[in-house]
Amino acid sequence: MKKFTVTLITLLFFSTALLASHVSGGEITWRVDSNQNFIFKVKLYRDCNGVLGPDSLSLLSNSPSTSIVCYKVGSVDLSPTGPGCPTCGNPQSNPGAVEALIYESSPVNFGTAVPPATGWYFYYNDCCRNTVSNLSMAGSGSFQLRSFMYPFNGMAASSVLDNSPVFLNEPTYTFSSGKLINYSHSAIDSDLDSLTFTWAEPLDGFSFPGTPYPFNAGYSYLSPLPGSNLNPNNIPATIDINSGLINFKCYNIGTFVTVTKVTSYKCGVKTAEIFREIQMCVLNSSSNNAPIFGGSAVVDTTVLAGDTLRMNFSVTDFDTLTGGGFQSVNLSASSLHLGSSFTQGCLIQPCGVLNTPTPYNFNLFNQVSLTFPTNCSHAGFSNGCLQHQRVFSFEFIAKDNFCPVNGVSNKIINVYVTGPEIQLVGNDLVVNYPGASFQWCLNGVPIPGATGTSFTPTQNGIYTLLTSTTGGCTMISNAVNRTASGLSGQQADRMFNVYPNPMSQGGQLNILVNGIGTGDALIKILDVSGRLVRQISVQLSSNTEHLIVDASDLSKGVYSIQLTTSSASQKANVVIQ
Repeated sequence: MKKFTVTLITLLFFSTALLASHVSGGEITWRVDSNQNFIFKVKLYRDCNGVLGPDSLSLLSNSPSTSIVCYKVGSVDLSPTGPGCPTCGNPQSNPGAVEALIYESSPVNFGTAVPPATGWYFYYNDCCRNTVSNLSMAGSGSFQLRSFMYPFNGMAASSVLDNSPVFLNEPTYTFSSGKLINYSHSAIDSDLDSLTFTWAEPLDGFSFPGTPYPFNAGYSYLSPLPGSNLNPNNIPATIDINSGLINFKCYNIGTFVTVTKVTSYKCGVKTAEIFREIQMCVLNSSSNNAPIFGGSAVVDTTVLAGDTLRMNFSVTDFDTLTGGGFQSVNLSASSLHLGSSFTQGCLIQPCGVLNTPTPYNFNLFNQVSLTFPTNCSHAGFSNGCLQHQRVFSFEFIAKDNFCPVNGVSNKIINVYVTGPEIQLVGNDLVVNYPGASFQWCLNGVPIPGATGTSFTPTQNGIYTLLTSTTGGCTMISNAVNRTASGLSGQQADRMFNVYPNPMSQGGQLNILVNGIGTGDALIKILDVSGRLVRQISVQLSSNTEHLIVDASDLSKGVYSIQLTTSSASQKANVVIQ
């Protein structure tokens, strides 16, 4: 009996050790299908030196679907590619030998349920973490993936039908020591919701919410890779909040857990958070340089809807393979806005087109040409609100075939497409946008008969212009603060206008914001006694924003609407009758 007990304990321990050795990261996302149901996707990143992953898994949630079963639908080998590189079938004890396991759920319908203000969470647990360099107690504890679906204006999730952000590309796991790295996870949102990127904490625990996993000395979730405290030549890892580009230089060899949080904002209101956890493996490959993109790693450019962007840049790599011969570089492009032609293959036509469709391989030198013709459908795209400016991102990845670590570089081109701009000519407001019809507005309300290309203000207030094309597309202009005699002072272009005011009970509030800045902001609704009725986190992604706030649950009365950013605070009173 004692022999049996010892054998059983040994088997249990061995089984746990096997289970502990396969998961090194993952993410949870969702999309809306043609029948207006939600399909959840889970990706697990498996260390190929460990055991195989499960054939199915369950997401646990506080949503009406408390357990969502996802079945394995495919896998992708993410190991470095090239002569002598490891593969998932032959991992060679290389930590960069990684496989993506892909799982999907059956269609999920949440009925009329509305997520709470704190969101519906969806999470998956696994035991246990493998040994890494930046976490303490690595090799023990558990592994928790999560994502959040938030409410939008008090509407049922099955009415909003919001897709989560997703990652267009699989992650890169191996990086060269001593090299400056520019790397992106290539996150996009098919609803064209605004996205922000930040570091987040890896979690431990089998119940939700998990507890932050402890880091070794010298590391934190905000500084997950070695910094100058561990080597004076290191450049600490940073992540750009707007593009998601990760920059670092690391001379310390090791494997480092990182978690990237992507937050989406629809009309400025937070609707989703997804988290990608991966292990960045820094290996000694100092003799190889990554391919080099010409120009800046992130390019921001602005065009007026109707104009065509033409941009050229080079990609070079003159390094050789260990056995001789020039390296082969694979160039790929990721964007919802690239097509096989101007009329095929993108989210909104016309599409951006490359001189040579990707992916393809080249040696030594390559020239890339991007042509992106824009029109009203780009600036006038509506996901629930109009914005004066929308961003269309094109991301390029160049990866060589040097082993054991492929050199990888990223380049991101952000094209900001704007609606027509109001120009000041004396005391007149003027627009120049041929082939369209116009409607001038004062404080968000159409001015009867004001439909020409110019308008002379007769009242103090905020003026905007709605521009419509023959195809039925509508764009909103920049906002201008005017008086009958000219500009209204130093803050002439700063605006915070809430309308309609007064408004009928059960409706929606429109908030027109201009000149307050960009970034995270907070909207507070207070009643006449100063009691906080509601608080909403929003994101101002451009200088002019049109925000929509559900007010259907507010009783009749007077309310103070306050908007606060890191650099400004604005408020206005509104009457609900």
